[in-house]
Amino acid sequence: MTARKLDLPGFLYALIWLMRDTIRQAMASGLFLVMMFITLLATLFCFGLGVQGDVPLKRNSNLPTYFLPDPTKQQFVQAATMVALDPLPAAAVAVYAVKNDPDFIANRYDVETVRGKVTLAFGALVIPLTRDRSSIAEYVQLLLAGWVADTAGILLALVWTAGFLPTFLEPSAASVLMAKPLPRWGLLLGKYLGVVCFVLFQATLFVSLTWLAIAIKLGVWDLRYLLCIPLLVLHFAIFFSFSVLLAVTTRSTVACVIGSIAFWLLCWAMNFGRHAFWLTPELQQGGSGMLAFLVEAGYWIVPKPADLGLVLFDALKAEDYFGRVLDVKKLDEMGRFQPELSIPASLLATAGLLVLASIQLEDNDY
Repeated sequence: MTARKLDLPGFLYALIWLMRDTIRQAMASGLFLVMMFITLLATLFCFGLGVQGDVPLKRNSNLPTYFLPDPTKQQFVQAATMVALDPLPAAAVAVYAVKNDPDFIANRYDVETVRGKVTLAFGALVIPLTRDRSSIAEYVQLLLAGWVADTAGILLALVWTAGFLPTFLEPSAASVLMAKPLPRWGLLLGKYLGVVCFVLFQATLFVSLTWLAIAIKLGVWDLRYLLCIPLLVLHFAIFFSFSVLLAVTTRSTVACVIGSIAFWLLCWAMNFGRHAFWLTPELQQGGSGMLAFLVEAGYWIVPKPADLGLVLFDALKAEDYFGRVLDVKKLDEMGRFQPELSIPASLLATAGLLVLASIQLEDNDY
């Protein structure tokens, strides 16, 4: 059956209608309730945070943050004895600071001492503060963005939305939709954009509510956390395009679930392995020029989820709280970490997957 041609306004209207229909489908599914539950749970956790008795630590964006531990703790004595260039004996400095004035070291050496406590679950749990409230806010945001949203959230969304396209491509449903004056690739694009818009809504809700809760409770209005929204949506959009290709090719929800997760893991391995290759001299010395070519070719062809994660972690200062898995600074000095190129390359790979899915859809019989 040959579809009638639409003018541009008609095509855009049909595309928007299809996106709205897909969003309604997603809203009616269990994914919406699960995502809302996770968002509300994370927001409640953030509202349960509290910091008491802390002091702001001196920060310089270009230098590490220096501070001394709580003077009431035994390790402060060891830290104080390491203070140099003081006319008083180091032991006297430590004894004076511990017994009399916790601000002594801060006043003399312009280095603050940590104090205060963190409360969780609205005061049900109290733990000593190891830095200041800004660090607590950064740490919580890092956990929420890096683990809850960027890992568990992306995988959950990929698994749950894997059945949207196979259901849409069932002959009983597809034959009705494809009789409308909209090209097949337009139908596919509308469904794809509808799912991505749904994920955009959920990501915006999760990040915005948790950011607002942390800001209200801790007084830390860190706008860098909002950068998670486009990065999370981009991450999902890249790998959902492969799920779309599998749906058109196999029309199987199981194949979409297993295949999209396998592809996600493969891309992570390729991305991480490429960076590890350039950071390990033994691999470069033991390998050949052909190996280096294959590593680079594989890296640039497939999407690069690890680079998205590294950009996210760099924005949230992850290295202040976790050890480095990859030395990004060294990669950058070598010219091997270029997110301004690798992210557009991932988008190009996404476009290629959607084009392949559209070609396959045109060849399918319904």
